[in-house]
Amino acid sequence: MVRCRLKYDQQDRVIEQDTDPFKLGSGDDNSPLPGKVLVSYDDEKRTGEQQYFDPAGKLSLHTRFEFDRDGIPVNFHILDASGKERVGCEAFIDSTLKMTDRPGDVEWEVLYDHGNWTERRRWFIPADGSPRIMTRIVKQSITYR
Repeated sequence: MVRCRLKYDQQDRVIEQDTDPFKLGSGDDNSPLPGKVLVSYDDEKRTGEQQYFDPAGKLSLHTRFEFDRDGIPVNFHILDASGKERVGCEAFIDSTLKMTDRPGDVEWEVLYDHGNWTERRRWFIPADGSPRIMTRIVKQSITYR
């Protein structure tokens, strides 16, 4: 059993997640990563930052994000150790099952119906300026009465 402690801000958003070390194994796909995650929000600018620390306390990932009207992160930017933005990458598998990394960023597009989101599209934006690529789509059906 994984033990995870959470802290929240005034809007009930997670601002700290501290997960005890454990050995990742089969079936742990949805378990929180061991270590600490710190999140800060700037509601006026609709931006935030996330810092991921491994169980030893070493910073392993630092991201800046923009969030939509529901408070869900929609644009992600990876920062280096000095806080400078760097180009991320996405892994793609071709028809020969060869995996390659392509530099670029991720952005979510959110579609709404009567104020409720109905579709979220995850786009990869290549750093070389080529057309964006949809990598995931999440749909939600709403029945109005």
